Amino acid sequence: MAHSYLEVMEHIGRGEFSSCYLLFGQERYLVRELKKRLVDKLLPEEGRDLNLYRFSGESVNFVEVAGILNTPSFFGSNRVVVVELDKWTELDEAGLLELCDGIHGGTLIITSPSVDKRVKAYKLLDKVGMVVECEPLKGKELENWVKESIKKEGKRISAAELGILTSLLPSNLHLMQSELLKLFTYIGDREEITANDISEVVSGGQQAKVFDFVDAVAERKKQAAYNLLEGMLIQGESPYVLISLLIRQFRLIWQAKVYASMGMSALEIQKQLKVPGFVVNKALKQSQAFSLDDLPVILDTLMETDVGIKSGQWDARLAVERLLLKLIG
Repeated sequence: MAHSYLEVMEHIGRGEFSSCYLLFGQERYLVRELKKRLVDKLLPEEGRDLNLYRFSGESVNFVEVAGILNTPSFFGSNRVVVVELDKWTELDEAGLLELCDGIHGGTLIITSPSVDKRVKAYKLLDKVGMVVECEPLKGKELENWVKESIKKEGKRISAAELGILTSLLPSNLHLMQSELLKLFTYIGDREEITANDISEVVSGGQQAKVFDFVDAVAERKKQAAYNLLEGMLIQGESPYVLISLLIRQFRLIWQAKVYASMGMSALEIQKQLKVPGFVVNKALKQSQAFSLDDLPVILDTLMETDVGIKSGQWDARLAVERLLLKLIG
């Protein structure tokens, strides 16, 4: 059974290691990060160059790898062999099967974009080593990853600001790390990250006004909603984006209210909807302004407006303004 990235990071933190690892999955950034963490922990910097061996998939000879792993290392540390595959079919399955039966020292790390879980090599690696599937992080896992990245830099962030930050960051972890580095550079020696820092620096920060607009509509703040709408339309914000975000938010509000009426806690609702905790808390707060009968009608109105704009029946700007009149007067 494949382990997750976070599970293996916990093992490493406790000093628990396997003789071989297979790292694969959609989130290549996590594969690279996990490979680096393993090498850093297994090999002291002194003597690392003498005890670390790298092979590409097409050039690897597992007889040679077995010889490396079973030879005493320099400076008394591990020997680590990293095999990087461009595709799973490059793997010499027969050679790997023979190798796995005879590893008496050292650590083998294999990386691949994807794997075939049906073949003997995969099943053997799963049995004698640790198979790690690095999938995109979501919800609480993503929040924890961002929080840990901030902590490593000696910075702090509140739960509320963390929620804002993760909602604005790109889903790709490599791009996300770039945005975080920009944020760390911007605040300099200051430790606390504020909402203003996020709005000023993070590329998604320009979307903050869009989310403020959605909040104003959901909370029935008429003047704020109209002011934000006018400003965004002048700046060229797409009415299509506004409508789609309103549909998403009111659907969350409706779902949260239905689950709450069934007696579910905020934590149970979070697990059911698979969204961060702050999103559920906001939806529950906003749901207090609407009845269970109101929300399906509002969603129907939103969907009708969306179809009207996309079909060309209605002018987009006038349709959004008319929608606001219906929702908040």
